[in-house]
Amino acid sequence: MAKSGQEKDDLAPIYARVTIDGKRAEISLQGQASVAYWDTKSKKTPSRTPEGKALNTYLDQVYAKIIIQRKIISGNFWYKRRKRTIFFKAS
Repeated sequence: MAKSGQEKDDLAPIYARVTIDGKRAEISLQGQASVAYWDTKSKKTPSRTPEGKALNTYLDQVYAKIIIQRKIISGNFWYKRRKRTIFFKAS
């Protein structure tokens, strides 16, 4: 969460930071979270409200997609989909 872009009502935009070969990029996740309800250690909201749960689920999905893309880029990716196993390896 970027506190520098903090807006009214104690909300701040949420970004994902990705580092590849020492180069950083920040990607806006098009969401906001309350600074008061943000856990910097877990990088999630501890809120048990439906909105908090939905935000945490969304953040988990984004994280999973980033990990998959990292594995594809590194050339060491496989996953199981029902009865098929798919493996990607850089040539």
